[in-house]
Amino acid sequence: MFTHLRAWVRFLEEVLLQRPLQSDEFVFPHVDTNGVVYPTDELSYDAVMKMLTWICTEAVLASRYTSHCFRQGGARYRFMFAPLGQRWSLATIRWWGAWAEGESVDTLIRYLLDELTRYEKNHRDALCPILCEAERSFNGDHILTAPVTAAETHELKMSFDRQLDSLSGKVGAVLDKLTLASVSPSCCSSLSPPPSLEIPSSRTPTPANIAEPPLALLLPAIPPAHARNTHGGAGKAAPIPGVGIPDLPHGPDAWRAAVKQWEDPAASIGSKALKDWPEDWYSGAMRTITGVKRNMRKVIALEFDQMGRDELAFLVAYPEASRGAKPLFDAIQRKREECGELIGWKSKNGHPKDRATSATTPSSGTIS
Repeated sequence: MFTHLRAWVRFLEEVLLQRPLQSDEFVFPHVDTNGVVYPTDELSYDAVMKMLTWICTEAVLASRYTSHCFRQGGARYRFMFAPLGQRWSLATIRWWGAWAEGESVDTLIRYLLDELTRYEKNHRDALCPILCEAERSFNGDHILTAPVTAAETHELKMSFDRQLDSLSGKVGAVLDKLTLASVSPSCCSSLSPPPSLEIPSSRTPTPANIAEPPLALLLPAIPPAHARNTHGGAGKAAPIPGVGIPDLPHGPDAWRAAVKQWEDPAASIGSKALKDWPEDWYSGAMRTITGVKRNMRKVIALEFDQMGRDELAFLVAYPEASRGAKPLFDAIQRKREECGELIGWKSKNGHPKDRATSATTPSSGTIS
């Protein structure tokens, strides 16, 4: 608007008047039919309407427009629909709409109050969870200023819970890709928390048993070398960095994940399929970290191969697969033990079956 106004003033001074505009002359003066400009005479209403009608006709507009369309918009919004605390008074709206001090405000009042009446009497929000009830207070302000109810608080909590569940699932998927238990102390010492998370030196340090660096939230605490000794014996070797096996999911798809980790290099941590791992990755000091998990996946994958990789036959033979990887592993081990392919665990007191047999057989010795 300001750009076009300056362009018009420049055209008026340089082309029409060919001199600067005086302070007592009109910016929009009367222009006679022969093109003569009378700068001391204001532009009449009839001339404006005649020009507006000509513009609408040339633009092929069917509706009839008046000079009222040149007023600034937003009066109804600022009077009724603006957020609570940002609405304008009638005096401000009259100034905004350029109503003169002596001009009748009947049009303004009719314009605003008729719209307010239509808003209060319609029931278009009948199916909304929270009704506006505009007829009870001005524009339904009592709804916006009402205290929060227990039901609304409960709904807000449920919404937060849904968002947290979704976020937890995403975080869990990322953590499964990390090596949680196979990072050496040298690796940890080379990492530092982001600058934005460091505690300024001017603050009182937080005790170590209360708060840890942000990295400790993702990586397990690794004790120092002197604290990893076993009962006075030789120190236990540190795990191999960058080697790990992700946990299996729960439910009927766990056995498929076990087979995939055994065969697919991308499904384990270390860029190698479990079947191709070097022995030192799952034996010795790594036995308790990766050895047991690798053995479970090996038993399940080899049994699946032995049955011709027929999923239907595999599930019929081992219905325990629907309960998870551990019940399936136990069922395969029992079957192998019954077939003599596996020697069961034996303690210093003998095999459990041998102990049961000896308990029921009378001793041939003499009781003294």
